[in-house]
This record gives sequence, structure tokens and C-alpha cells, in this order.
Amino acid sequence: MKRFSLFTGLLFLLFSCFFLKTTLAGPMDGAHFFSLDPDKSGPGDILYSSENGKFQFAFTIPGDQEIDALSSPQHPPVEPLDIYHRSFSMLFSIDGDSDIYEWCVDGTPIDILNGYFGPRDVSLDGHFLNKNPHQTFSYVHDDENDLGLADYDLDALESDEHRPPYPNPFPSHASGNVYFSTERSLWDPGDIYTSNWINPPQLYFDDKFLPDYLGDPDYNYDMNQIDAIVVFDFVGSQDSFDENPYDPYGADLILFSLAPGPYDPTGDNIYWINGNGFGGLLIDPHLSYNVDALDVHGCVPEPNTVFSVFTGLCILGLWIKKKKLVSN
Repeated sequence: MKRFSLFTGLLFLLFSCFFLKTTLAGPMDGAHFFSLDPDKSGPGDILYSSENGKFQFAFTIPGDQEIDALSSPQHPPVEPLDIYHRSFSMLFSIDGDSDIYEWCVDGTPIDILNGYFGPRDVSLDGHFLNKNPHQTFSYVHDDENDLGLADYDLDALESDEHRPPYPNPFPSHASGNVYFSTERSLWDPGDIYTSNWINPPQLYFDDKFLPDYLGDPDYNYDMNQIDAIVVFDFVGSQDSFDENPYDPYGADLILFSLAPGPYDPTGDNIYWINGNGFGGLLIDPHLSYNVDALDVHGCVPEPNTVFSVFTGLCILGLWIKKKKLVSN
């Protein structure tokens, strides 16, 4: 009976390892909302891909402008505290390319209470081998051929579904507003706007405040424009960038990149600001490309790493069980 139980347990563990390896080896992403640069549809149009080799129209943000960055107010399972203290994955595309790449961000936490504002460390990660002719990086999160975007430049990014389940963010769902910045329009291309789908879009964050939030009086908001955003809005109204006087880490949060300019000539740096007035450099990945789309989701261990860990646990469990049988 003991031998049978041990054999059954070992089979169960091995099956679990195989199941986890198979599950994690599959696509960890899902579908995406995005705009294309230059606009291939119409001003304000947002497109959608479910990774079936084609994309389609999704919805239009009110107003006559070209969308340059896109975000929903919530990004489960990632929370602002993950940005400051824990690991998370950042999805991005680069200017002139429609592949979606991924960083796993970890390292030294941002410590607001003790005045350490960053940047954090970053490691390049990915789930899919890249395909020719795009060999800029070794791995790509979503290949542009899967997205049906091989002839286009993906310019804004918001994910639809991830594991764990990621709520459909658009349009007009329980999470509320859509956030965006614009380019080539009469609107201020460095500001962030919000729309609740009922009223006309309104100003959410004016980039003239960035010198104060970044603690850098040399930042020129007229010459440097926000190019990609991730907005966390969970304090008070989703129509305004709110502080939280009770929690320095609990204020509304924005991650963003800048278009190439005097402040960041390449446009690859990622910055953070929160409603309490703190901010700084989050990531300096030392790329030679402009990062022009951003989103976040939870870090998932690489399949080989998970498989190795569980295999080791199986062997350890077998060894302990055998030792107990011998001692008895």
C-alpha cells in the first residue's frame, strides 16, 4: 500500500509538472487595443486584434485627433504598489514597428518615504521567439504577424485579456474612463485627456506640471511631449489626477515615455509620477529605439524555470518519502 501511494503521488506530481509546463508555455497574453501611426483608419479610432492574423475597428474616442497613447484606469493584477515595490511585466512597442515586446521589471524598490525615487532595474524577457525580419531583440511578446500588423506601426497599446483574467477595458465598462494623449492635432500633444464616453473628452493631466512632479526645473514641457502612458486611477474621481494624503504610495499613478527630444533624445526612458507630487525615472533600458506604446501585467515565471522547480520538488519529495520508509 505504501509503495502504491508513493507511486500514485509521484505520478500526480509529474502530471502537475507537465500540466504547468504546457500551460505556461502557451501564449501568456491575449488580445490588444491599439492605434496605428500614421492613422490608418480615422482620427480617434482604436483598433483591436485577437492575435488571429488580422485586426478590426473597435471604437472611436470622441474628438478630431490622432491617438498617440492609450490606457484604462485599472490594470489587474498589477497595482501601483507593484510598480513601487514588487515585480511586474511591462509591454511595449517601438517606433516604426508593430511587434509587442516585454520587460520584467524588478530590482531596488522605489522608496518614497526615504527619498529614493528610482530608477528600478529592468530585465528583457519574452514568451515568443521573434521572427524575421525583426531581430532587434531575441524575444517578442506578440509578433506583428500574429497581430496582422506587419505593414504598420503600432502606436498605442492596451491589453484585453491576460492570465490571471484581465477585464475587458473598453468601451464603457465597470472600470470607467479611457485615457489618452494625442499627436498632430489642435489639442496639446503633451497633455493627457480622459473620456467617459458620455461627455466630451476633458483634460486629465497638464504636462506643464511635469517639472514639479519630476523634481527637475530644467524639464521643458513645450519641447518634450508624452508619447505613451499607463494610468492607474483609483482614488476619488476617475476624471481627475488625485492625491492620497494618507498613503504616499496610494495616489493615482501615471507611467509614461517621451517622444524623442532634448530631455530624452532616444525616447526610450520610462518615467513615473503620482498624484502626491512625487515622480522620477522608472527605467532607463539603454535602447536605441523610441518606446511609443506601454501597458503592464503581472510577471509570470518562464516555463522552463517552473518546470525545473517542480521537478526538483518531485525528486525531493520522493527522497524524503524513501528515507521515511527506510527508517520505519
